[in-house]
Amino acid sequence: MITHAFPEVLATPAWVAGTAFGLWIGVYVLLLFGGTVLNLLGLAGNWVMTAGAFVHVLLADPQSRTGTGFGVPLTMLGLALIGEGLEFIAGLLGAGKAGGSRRAMILSMLGGIVGSLFGFSIGNVFIPIVGGVAGVLLVGGLGALAGAVLGETWKGRTFSDSMRVGRSAFTGRILGTLAKTFIGALIFLIGLFSLIV
Repeated sequence: MITHAFPEVLATPAWVAGTAFGLWIGVYVLLLFGGTVLNLLGLAGNWVMTAGAFVHVLLADPQSRTGTGFGVPLTMLGLALIGEGLEFIAGLLGAGKAGGSRRAMILSMLGGIVGSLFGFSIGNVFIPIVGGVAGVLLVGGLGALAGAVLGETWKGRTFSDSMRVGRSAFTGRILGTLAKTFIGALIFLIGLFSLIV
C-alpha cells in the first residue's frame, strides 16, 4: 500500500491505494521500455530507468513482493555510471582521438542524435524494430560524421582532414550507442525482473 508512511487518520482505503500502486507499476514498466528506446537514440534512457527504480522503492509497500529495497536501484545506478563511462570512452575514440575540435565534437554529438531520431523513424517504416535499430546505428553514425565534418570545415581545416575526424566520429558514435544500449538492456532486465521475483 502507498500510504504506509502516513498517519492512520489520513490513510487511503486499501482498494484506492492498491489501484494507484497498480497504475504506478504500469508507469514504471513504461519507463523501463521508454528508457531502452531513449538509449538507442543516444539520450539518457539509463537515467530514466534508474530514477523510476528509486521512485518505485519509495512507493512500494515493504510487505509487497514488487522489488522493494534499495539494492535494485543502486545496482542500476552503478550500471548507468558504467554506461556513461563507456560512452565517454567511445566519444574519445571518436572525433576527439582524431584531433577534432570542440566544435566538431559538439556538432558530432548533435548530428548523432538527429541522425538517430531520423534513422529510427525511417528504419521502422521498412522493418519494424530491427530496421529501427539498424537505422539508429547507421544514420546516427552518419549524423555524427556529418556533424564532425561540418565542425572541422567550419574551423578552416581541409576536407580530407575533416573527413578523417568524421570517420572517427562515425565509429565512436556506433561503439558508444552499442555499449550504452547493452548496459541499458541489463538495467531494463534488472528492473523488470525485480517486479516478478
